[in-house]
Amino acid sequence: MPYDIYYYLGKSNHACYRFQRAIIAYENFKSAAKPSESEKLNIDHEISLCINGKKFVSNTKPLEAVEKKSLKQEIVYMAFNDLKSGSKILFTPEDLKSGLDKKKNFQSTLFLSADKNTIYYSSYGDSGLNGKDIYKLTKLGNGNWSLPENIIAVNTSFDEEFPFLSSNGKTLYFSSKGHNSMGGYDIFKCTWNESALIWSQPVNLGIPVNSPSNDIYYTE
Repeated sequence: MPYDIYYYLGKSNHACYRFQRAIIAYENFKSAAKPSESEKLNIDHEISLCINGKKFVSNTKPLEAVEKKSLKQEIVYMAFNDLKSGSKILFTPEDLKSGLDKKKNFQSTLFLSADKNTIYYSSYGDSGLNGKDIYKLTKLGNGNWSLPENIIAVNTSFDEEFPFLSSNGKTLYFSSKGHNSMGGYDIFKCTWNESALIWSQPVNLGIPVNSPSNDIYYTE
């Protein structure tokens, strides 16, 4: 039997919340494959995602839908662009993209605060060593924008995208493949500490907000 079947068995069980079975399959793949193959497929990280998933399953919180809407595909962008707070989610313009963003043809979205003074967006930056990171721009007193600031507290060696700032400016939501994600992008939040002038440790919103697949575009 080809040993790569263990990898696909792991991915299948992972996607279906069968985290322990996925871990066993990934471990079997590691035992049979060359170390370089396991490293290329990031098997150790896949196992850590499943370990995270097991913890979230045991602490699942009920979620109640307060309102349901059906949106046609052609008006989804309009829905994102019409937030109650007055803030906006827009496509990142070319002049904010790094050379690496353009080389990779990466099209991200940005968050523009209601007062039009703060922007959060995702970029590979100049090096791309840590994948996609979240950056912040602040409008200066002279009307110009500051240089991009890497939000170190939320960024990891994996990808971070889709930032959204709460209306009071104190909670930053974003999607990340790092931290204690259970697979793909999970939605996290961190809170601004006004006295210490730092962001808190990112918190995974858990199940049922997050899943082993990609969870993105949290808004209020």
